[in-house]
Amino acid sequence: MAKGWIIAIVVILVLAFLFIGMKGSFLGPGGEFAAKIIKPSQVTVSGSVSTTGTGTYPQSITFISNSGAPYVGSISGKTYEVVLPNVNTYSVKIKWAALGITGGECNAGTLDLDSIESSATYSWSC
Repeated sequence: MAKGWIIAIVVILVLAFLFIGMKGSFLGPGGEFAAKIIKPSQVTVSGSVSTTGTGTYPQSITFISNSGAPYVGSISGKTYEVVLPNVNTYSVKIKWAALGITGGECNAGTLDLDSIESSATYSWSC
């Protein structure tokens, strides 16, 4: 009979140890489930790019990070693609041309990139 009690106590202790171990690694401070999300270091950003001036078209799109590093996207028709370091803020600039003779650059906005996915889609125009 004593052997049965010892086995029961050992089983209870093992289960308590497992529960405490799981609580420390899977549950947050309030007891809620806490999964660790691993974000990719780089994100492939793509989408449409356009200019608003009559007869103009985009020649290039550049994402300038907070540290000043430029990342130039490749443009094909009216779409672009660029690989950017994740968790960063970028100023977006579009170089444009008209009739192949004149051109300029415009500020298309700001991208606050913080993605859990390895790709993201954004459209830019100016």
